[in-house]
Amino acid sequence: MIRSEKFCDLWVSILSRYRLIALFALLILIGGLSMGINHVVFNADYHEFFEINDPQRMKFDEIQDVFGSSDNIMFLLVLASRDVFTEEVFTAIHQLTERAWQIPHSYRVDSLTNYQYSWSVGDDLMVEDLLPDIDNLSFERLA
Repeated sequence: MIRSEKFCDLWVSILSRYRLIALFALLILIGGLSMGINHVVFNADYHEFFEINDPQRMKFDEIQDVFGSSDNIMFLLVLASRDVFTEEVFTAIHQLTERAWQIPHSYRVDSLTNYQYSWSVGDDLMVEDLLPDIDNLSFERLA
């Protein structure tokens, strides 16, 4: 205990005596270390953590090939007006949803036009599309 106190006292006395030199040395050290900060990256891809012939990696790749990966695509519609509840907007969403099913290897497409709306009636669970029939939808009722 006494040894660590002497060590701390020594550091405090050196830093207080040469505080300007210590400050400049610290600034130079921080500047030098921060020059390479743009090269620091993190890759969360599981391929980076396993060798190419690792049996667990090969098995996981096989599962990904059979059941699909978790790669996602998100489309964003930007409107010229602030009115979302129009026939043109819902028609555009519906058409984009239908076209998204044509993307190769797509197995799920979520959208307002095919979103599953769930509610209960007593002990029964009811599930249907949020917008069941886009062609015969009453847009006045939505607004």
